[in-house]
Amino acid sequence: MKKLTLAATFLLSFGFNSLAMANDAPAEKPSTKVEQFSAKTGAVIIKGFTEIGVINSRGNTLEVSSVEFFDAGSPNNIVKGVAIRVEQKTRFERSNTSFIDFDEIDSLIKGIDYISKIKSDATKQQNFEAKYKTKGSFEIIVFNNSQGGLSAMVASGNIGKASIFIDMTDLEKLRQLVLDAKAKL
Repeated sequence: MKKLTLAATFLLSFGFNSLAMANDAPAEKPSTKVEQFSAKTGAVIIKGFTEIGVINSRGNTLEVSSVEFFDAGSPNNIVKGVAIRVEQKTRFERSNTSFIDFDEIDSLIKGIDYISKIKSDATKQQNFEAKYKTKGSFEIIVFNNSQGGLSAMVASGNIGKASIFIDMTDLEKLRQLVLDAKAKL
């Protein structure tokens, strides 16, 4: 009995120490200029944003906004971009926002253009997926489904990733929302 109690104490201690170490892990480093600027400390940071539009899909939402950040002490030091928030309201409710720097927007548009026109003959293999990912962890994935058609999924984030399925026709709407957000900047 004493060995069992000692073993249980060891396992509990090890488990709590593991949790403590996981919680002490360093935060994820900002990967975009917008994220880096918004994480700035020791200064007053002003954020301007405009909601451009929303795509609703099966009870989930994807929201596109234009954003700009500047330091109140240095208003000429400004960063601009697009924020895409994915809100997953299925079994696991989660929400995550990805930022796309202004200079990455054209690449995102080209990625959407390519991925929205892909066909099942993109590879000789039976199944495929085509993925475009931004520096800010926004992903668009197109793949062939079990009915022989194409499906699309968008996701935001790495840890606690939020993802939703959208119709292929919504890719064109997403493209237009991103272009409208760019025009607002």
